[in-house]
Amino acid sequence: MKTTLHKLLRDKTAGTVIEYGLLVAVFSTFVVFGIRSLAEGSGNLWSRVSEQGGAALSQH
Repeated sequence: MKTTLHKLLRDKTAGTVIEYGLLVAVFSTFVVFGIRSLAEGSGNLWSRVSEQGGAALSQH
């Protein structure tokens, strides 16, 4: 039992896995917020196009 615990404390691979997991979490958070921002901007763009297109059609 003591030797197993000692091996686990010396093992650095678990720390590396945790670090990679944290990096993936941070990057995925940025990706989600980036896509969300892009979607909101795109939605605003199409809303303006729709409003201006409707206004142009109603004038004729």
